[in-house]
Amino acid sequence: VKDTFHVSIQEKPNKSSSAKVDRAFIKTALDDVWDVNCRETFIHEAAQMAAVTGDCFIKISLDTNEDGDSYIRLDVLPSSMCYPEFYADDKKRVERLHVMFPKTVETMKFTRFSNSRVEKNATETRITWCRETFTDSVIEYYEYDVLIEKRDNALGMIPVVHIKNAPNTDSCYGWSDVEILVSPNKAMNECITNMSRIVDSYASPQLFATGMRVEEITKDPGKIWTTANADADIKVIKALDDLKPSIDYFNTLYRSLFDLSGVPEQAINPSKNVSNTPG
Repeated sequence: VKDTFHVSIQEKPNKSSSAKVDRAFIKTALDDVWDVNCRETFIHEAAQMAAVTGDCFIKISLDTNEDGDSYIRLDVLPSSMCYPEFYADDKKRVERLHVMFPKTVETMKFTRFSNSRVEKNATETRITWCRETFTDSVIEYYEYDVLIEKRDNALGMIPVVHIKNAPNTDSCYGWSDVEILVSPNKAMNECITNMSRIVDSYASPQLFATGMRVEEITKDPGKIWTTANADADIKVIKALDDLKPSIDYFNTLYRSLFDLSGVPEQAINPSKNVSNTPG
C-alpha cells in the first residue's frame, strides 16, 4: 500500500551525529568553488580536453581575486604539456608530474637601426620553455633544465588531478573519443585529394606533341596552334580514372564516421532518412 511505511538507511552507521552537518558544509564549500571557477565553462573545457586527448589534468591552486580575497582556483592544463610518472606497482598513482609551459621574456632595452630609422629603447621578446616538477614532498621550477627554485610541497600531495576519458587497461593513460576516427578521416582526406587530381586532369589535360616545340603550345581558350612541320601531331592524354568508385568509397568512409562515433547521420543532414539512428 502506498505511503504505508518509510525506510531510512544510514550511509555509514559508524559515523558521528555531526556527519550531516559536515556533508552540508562540504557541499556549500564545493558550490562556492564551482561558482568562482565558472562551473559551465570549466566542465566544457575539461570534457573537451579529455574527449580529444584522452586525458584531463586539473591543477588546483590558491589565488587572489580583485578584492584581495583568496579562493581555490581550478585550471585545465593542456594534456600535451603534462608528463606524469606513475608508480611501478600502482599505475593509478602519479609519483612525479612534469608540466611544461612557455614563458615570454623581454630582453633589455637597446637602440636599433632598421629601414633608415633609429628606434631607441627598443625591446625584443623571446620564448623560454619552463617546467614545473611536482612530487608529494617538493615542487621544482626549471628553465631550460636549469633548476631555478625548489620549495617544499605544503599540501603533501601533487596538486594536479589526472582524469582518464575512458579506461585503458593496456596503458596508464585514457582513450580518446576521436582516436578511432583518425584512420577513416585520414582515408577521407586522401580520397578527396585523389578526386581533386582527377578533376584537375579533366579541366587541364596533358598534351602529347610530336614535331613541335614546347613554346609553340599555349593552352588558352580559342588559341590556334601553327607549325611549319607538316608531320606535327598533338594528342590529349585523357584520364582513365572514373570518379564513381572514388565517390562510393568516400560515402562509405563518411558513413563509417557516424557509425564509429555513435552520432546519427541525421544530426548533420536532417533531410536524410538514415538507418543508424537509435530506435
